[in-house]
Amino acid sequence: MAETDPMTIDERRKYLHKVRLRYWVVQTKKERSRLLDEAQAITGLHRKSLIRLLKGELARKRRPRQRGKTYGSEVDNAIYTIARRLDYPCAERLKPNLVWMAQASASARRIGGKRGHAGKIGTHQYLQPAAAFARLATRS
Repeated sequence: MAETDPMTIDERRKYLHKVRLRYWVVQTKKERSRLLDEAQAITGLHRKSLIRLLKGELARKRRPRQRGKTYGSEVDNAIYTIARRLDYPCAERLKPNLVWMAQASASARRIGGKRGHAGKIGTHQYLQPAAAFARLATRS
């Protein structure tokens, strides 16, 4: 790691663990303030974040459970079908064309035989990032 590179989270936690021991041994408020100034300069974190980390638990916690899928398989299939019909454009070009293409395909009943999927794509397309469309459109 070069001197100008920012610290990674693990490096920051190691440093804060060492500072934490000194922080609780120090008796005066002035010395604690000096330690916070030093930690702020080294880690780049704000003082309130440092205080929260030094008073709390430094071990990183795992996410309790993974997030579920936002959309069902019908929407995934519709996005894949539209991407295939448009000759697999990049996600940034696919996203703005999804609504009108889904409506045209739904009116011709080409996507799953149901009209409701075009509405799902139309209402949720701006909530989903372009990277997610790239993953859905290029599935194998």
